[in-house]
Amino acid sequence: MLLIDDAITGFDRNKPERPCMVVRVEAPPRAGGWVVPRSTQGSIGTLVPRGALPSLNKDGRFQFVPRWVSASDLTGCRSLGTLPEPYRTRVLDNANMVVAEVEIDL
Repeated sequence: MLLIDDAITGFDRNKPERPCMVVRVEAPPRAGGWVVPRSTQGSIGTLVPRGALPSLNKDGRFQFVPRWVSASDLTGCRSLGTLPEPYRTRVLDNANMVVAEVEIDL
């Protein structure tokens, strides 16, 4: 989990340092990662309760659709650590399911 500004991910209302989970990392030549942002508002996404990591002090949901972030934009992003089970697997499974469905529909 990293804190990434919405200005980098293009998510929501330009919040600085939004918690995001890295769901896939790509090596050069397209170095970077796919992340899913977390929001404490709304009812869509994978629920992860407050306290799952010490810095998550409110219930929130990780979005289903990953967003691309270049390696250079990830440099300097603060880490929150690894999301514990079973939340980590739930977020990964839901992000993978959405991506697979999009690829099938194309």
